[in-house]
Amino acid sequence: MMDNTNESPGIQKFDARYWNAQIQSAIDRHQPFFDAGKESIKLYKAKHELTETKRRLNIWWYCVNTLMPAYYSSTPKAQVRLRKRTGSLATEAGAVILERNAQYALDEYFDFDRVAQNATLQYLLTGRAILWARYEPEFESEMREFDLFATGDGGIIDADQQPFDTEQEGLELTPGENGVISARMVLEVKREDKAVLECIQYDDFLTSDARNESEIDWVARRAYLSRQKATETFGSETAERLSYNAFPGDMKRASKREVHAYDGKAELWEVWCKRSKKVYWVQLNGDKTILQEGEAPIDFEGFFPCVMINSSTDPESVIPTSDYMHVKDQILEVERLTTRIFYTIQAVRANGIYDATLGDEVEGLLNDDLKMLPVQNATSLRQRGGLAGGIEFLNVMPYVNTLQVLQDARQKAIAQLFETLKVSDLLRGASDPRKTATANRLESSWSSLGLIVRQNEYAKFIGDGIGLLTTIIAEQFDPATIFEIADADNFLAPQLPDPMMLDQVKQQVHQIINDEDERCYRIQVSSDSMIALDQAQEKAEGLEMLQVVGSFFDQMKAMIEQYPPLATFSMAILSNLIRRFKGGEEVEGLFQNALGTITQMAQQREQAASQQQQPDPAMMQLQMQMQVEQMKADLKRYELDSDTMVEREKLSLSQQELFLKQQELEIKNNALQVDVMKVQADAAGKANDQEIKKEHNRMQSLLDLQRIELERMATRLSETEKLLEERRLSQQQELEVMRMQFASQQTLLQAQMKAAEGGSNQQPVTINNIIPKPSRRVGTIGVDEMGNTTLSVDNIEE
Repeated sequence: MMDNTNESPGIQKFDARYWNAQIQSAIDRHQPFFDAGKESIKLYKAKHELTETKRRLNIWWYCVNTLMPAYYSSTPKAQVRLRKRTGSLATEAGAVILERNAQYALDEYFDFDRVAQNATLQYLLTGRAILWARYEPEFESEMREFDLFATGDGGIIDADQQPFDTEQEGLELTPGENGVISARMVLEVKREDKAVLECIQYDDFLTSDARNESEIDWVARRAYLSRQKATETFGSETAERLSYNAFPGDMKRASKREVHAYDGKAELWEVWCKRSKKVYWVQLNGDKTILQEGEAPIDFEGFFPCVMINSSTDPESVIPTSDYMHVKDQILEVERLTTRIFYTIQAVRANGIYDATLGDEVEGLLNDDLKMLPVQNATSLRQRGGLAGGIEFLNVMPYVNTLQVLQDARQKAIAQLFETLKVSDLLRGASDPRKTATANRLESSWSSLGLIVRQNEYAKFIGDGIGLLTTIIAEQFDPATIFEIADADNFLAPQLPDPMMLDQVKQQVHQIINDEDERCYRIQVSSDSMIALDQAQEKAEGLEMLQVVGSFFDQMKAMIEQYPPLATFSMAILSNLIRRFKGGEEVEGLFQNALGTITQMAQQREQAASQQQQPDPAMMQLQMQMQVEQMKADLKRYELDSDTMVEREKLSLSQQELFLKQQELEIKNNALQVDVMKVQADAAGKANDQEIKKEHNRMQSLLDLQRIELERMATRLSETEKLLEERRLSQQQELEVMRMQFASQQTLLQAQMKAAEGGSNQQPVTINNIIPKPSRRVGTIGVDEMGNTTLSVDNIEE
């Protein structure tokens, strides 16, 4: 690679002769690329005649139109991201505002789809596509009135203290008082801001000699300007010096046939030089002078106002080699086979000879269908073997076999061409019907791997072009226009704690996006947003994202409400999860806003809970008094219930003792009756002895049964009395414990009330509960000398 900046002593750097030499040298270097592009376009338009081909399939047109939807088929979604992971409110708001303005520019300022489709077609046909960004404001004439001021030295200045030229055409001045001059004139007022992208023709773009894009010193584009456009751009004086004898593209040939129908244009070159940081307008023909020279009007990142994509380059030059040059021989092979197949098909027909003596009957028989022709010499015809003996047809089987071979060869050549150009079977809409859906999906995935790299490069190319638009918007558009398009007021107001801060934040946002050093954004365009997708697959992926994110959102919502510090962690996880789905980045911000709202709600609840944990001291004292009175009432109620239960148990015990005494009296009465019966038996005599004995034995048995039952009742009574005594002692112990607990709590509450009243930091008094050592009573039942039952109770300490 050679740099021609110091070509000869007679040429100064960056003057007219220098740029003429540089541009002419670049044209010579690019000429093979231009020729290959023209040949590819002619073949695509079916205007280029290939050698040895009379019939064509035009497979190149088919391949290019098949690949175009794989690169671009819909308007992309511009995404403006921070170069850092996080930023301030003004920085993040600036990203949203720039994104909305960029998307608005794609939809309203120009036909972006037409520009992108033209760039895609040039990329596939020639191997290069160029997008050039341009600021095109619209102006209108308006009569304006303003004040000028006379200075002491006789000069005139405007309101900004700058000298004012009073020799301007159409200026009307009216002197006033105190040196004030009223002025009226027609001014060009900017009516609308516009930022547009243009697709530059492949042979209208040049670069300096370089091995890679980082070494490019200058880029240039050819512009064809009419006389009116040249006057608006350079002024009438410069426009008159230009030569208007150039015609772009096919107009050059048409202008020679119809001179009256075409107006010539001035062929100029707009050169952006990175080393000099200037922009030059040069005309190669005519007087070969620099028409205009000045600083770059917009400070683009990387200086150049264009982005370029090349299909393939070698390590020594940035001039690309198109895919057409790589597959040119394959295309020629397919077209040659198509021609041979055509002529072979022509040979597959009923060709033959017949006996001339048969006359015109044979020829007439081959015309139309179902004919019966009269023959005068039918007998002699039969003797010679009939009609079959007089006619012989050409054998077409060799042609049929040849046709099969040619068709198979062409199919293989087409398959090889498709493989080279990365055109898969499913992308062409053809697949084997015997294959399963899984096989087709796998085939589509593997066959499209070759396109993924180029699709990503093309998406970056489109994204870089949109980045140029955002730079123009940030630097050239009025702040009011930027914020109005982005609906900044409605976007920023809900995020501000004080509505009065809105103007301040907007000022910070404009300062960030207008300052190249502070502007920390990058433009991304997803390749999926530009290519045609399977709608069913896209819908299934959307539903999957909805289910996964919905479940995650429900789980994290509960956790954030309980633990608010987890909100930032949840947002990071959710953002990482959403980005893994197609189209997830579009709704990522919505989920972050939702989680932010939940976080604010949780923080508000936490603040409310903390306020409730610090009650009013008067309310606290009242609550303590209510607790003391409630405890006193509970203690009195328990004592009353305990006394009632003891009296009830004593009454039951007295009733049981009375019943036991009644049983003892009945036993004594029965014993007395037995003694009376004995006396009566002795008096009745021995005759009744046996009967008396029977009765005696019966009464004695009954008496024994009653005595046994009495003993059982006495035993149960003693056990009942024992249980009642134990229960009474236990209740006394519980009552004593409650009294001591009440005294301890009362002391504690009094200490807390004193601390609340006096702000004392003394610790509350704690009284240890002392439970008396329990004891139990043991009852003993016996019989005295008279046969009476006795009961003794002893206290035993445990």
